[in-house]
Amino acid sequence: MMQTELNPLICSLVATPRRMAAMPRYVGRFYVVFESMLYQQMKGLCREYRGAYWLMWELSNGGFYMAPGRRDEMLNIEAMNYFSGQMSADAAGITACLYLYSHLSFHTEGADQERFSRLYHSLRIGLVSMTKKRPSWPQ
Repeated sequence: MMQTELNPLICSLVATPRRMAAMPRYVGRFYVVFESMLYQQMKGLCREYRGAYWLMWELSNGGFYMAPGRRDEMLNIEAMNYFSGQMSADAAGITACLYLYSHLSFHTEGADQERFSRLYHSLRIGLVSMTKKRPSWPQ
């Protein structure tokens, strides 16, 4: 679904009572290992990462991502695409999710492959929408 002026992208925090149901809804049977894989992805991006309480976010286009809840902290990132610099915890979480969704889309088959490909593109398209006109996105 394309985001337009009439259909803006909305990013909503997953409330605590809904967190347990969110993982299976978005990542399917991978919900048991997804968080661990995501935390490992973050450790690969950020050497000083030592854990955090992660927030879960749903996008109105069907996207989903998680990010460390340290809203005002900047993290030093060294990404696999040779980017080296600082990112907010939210941006670093988005980056880790994009890397993991991409990885899983290439290492799964069938419905799982479709699921992770859809999550990757929903988040990527959400980011493009965000840069054009900042929607209801976490501040």
